[in-house]
This record gives sequence, C-alpha cells and structure tokens, in this order.
Amino acid sequence: MRERLDEGLVFLKGDVRGKCFIEYLPAEYAWAPVEADGYMYIDCLWVSGQFKGHGYSNLLLEQCMRDSEKKGKKGLVVLSSKKKAGFLSDPKYLKYKGFETVETAAPHFEPMPLYHLFLIL
Repeated sequence: MRERLDEGLVFLKGDVRGKCFIEYLPAEYAWAPVEADGYMYIDCLWVSGQFKGHGYSNLLLEQCMRDSEKKGKKGLVVLSSKKKAGFLSDPKYLKYKGFETVETAAPHFEPMPLYHLFLIL
C-alpha cells in the first residue's frame, strides 16, 4: 500500500459509518489496463445501501475533481459496464455527471473519461 501512496493513490472516505468512499490515482499507475496519460483514474467510487441518495457520491466525486484539477490533470477516467458489476461504477450515474463513453472492450467494459472536467463552473 505504501508504494501505491507514493504513486499518488488517494483514498477518501465519507464521514459516515459504512461503505462510502472514493479511491483514485494518476492513470499512469492504474491497476487496470487503461491508456490515459495525464488523467486521474478512479479505481473505485462506492456508496452502499442506506447511504445511497444522500449526495455522498457527488461530494466524493467533486473532491476528486478539485484534487485532480489542482494536480494539473486533464480529466478523469473510470471503467464502467452496461452489465451491473459490483466493482465497476454505475454508467447511468457517470453519464448524468458528464462522463462519455469513448471506447468499449468486449464483453463488458467501457472506459468513460470526462473530457470537460475543468470547464464545469
């Protein structure tokens, strides 16, 4: 874990009791096979059960966006899937937040970078 922190891994947990967190790092060090130099890769954005629908995912994502901008990143990239999987982000939520599908990998993966990350006011 120490090496991951040295590579820029950030882990933010919501101030709640339960699973509510975001984990991200520079895409050059992503644990997934993505090519997105200059972007930040969201490894996991998780809000479980009773904490859904209270804005926690928005707060975590906004903090990631601010941190990424501060670090000079071009934007964010995250893997998603049309088929629900516990370890992948919800594509409906990501599209709602402005992410766009730019590539697919059969049978399930969709890398979804947010190109206009720093144009949002």
